Amino acid sequence: MVALRSSVFFVLILCACVHTAQGGNVSIDTSVDACFRLNDVSLDMSVEPVILSASVTPAIASGSCPCKSALFKYSAYQNGANSSLITGVFTTLGKEVVSLPVAAQTQLIFPDQGLTINLACSAP
Repeated sequence: MVALRSSVFFVLILCACVHTAQGGNVSIDTSVDACFRLNDVSLDMSVEPVILSASVTPAIASGSCPCKSALFKYSAYQNGANSSLITGVFTTLGKEVVSLPVAAQTQLIFPDQGLTINLACSAP
């Protein structure tokens, strides 16, 4: 009986931890608002690498996009730029949703600090 109670308690604790980790505190720092916007941002910390998913909304006036190509650079970091987690390149062409790896391992993301994603033009 004691083992059953312990098992139920462990499962409840595990579910609570997974739910909290997936919410995440993510802010988007972007210089490409005139190209597209990311909405409905979610962070999946139940997989490695950690994945950020977001829906893509194209800009209404695409002529004002400062980028010379359809490639965009992103960097994920915590604690200012001192703690860079990952950097990559992606495109939004033909995409309604983008999924970006933001950390190679879940242990690299500190739960008490927000995660910042920096978006910029990539070199063509």
